[in-house]
Amino acid sequence: MKKEIIVDKIRIQILSNDILRIEYNEKNKFLDEDTFFIPNRNNYSFDGNVESYENNEFIVVKFNNLEINIPKNNNG
Repeated sequence: MKKEIIVDKIRIQILSNDILRIEYNEKNKFLDEDTFFIPNRNNYSFDGNVESYENNEFIVVKFNNLEINIPKNNNG
């Protein structure tokens, strides 16, 4: 089961323990069709835990040994 986090115009999909997909779209319309790099995202599985929280500057997403810091003002 993939995990998905959406912050403003950014979508993060955690597909497996070592594959994530980050997407940015000005109109908040994200692509759900197959892509060249991720041809069938339904074939991936992630059963881990995802932690997310906010600090003064960022929205922080943690899973496994990775930490993603998304600026709160990510309007491009």
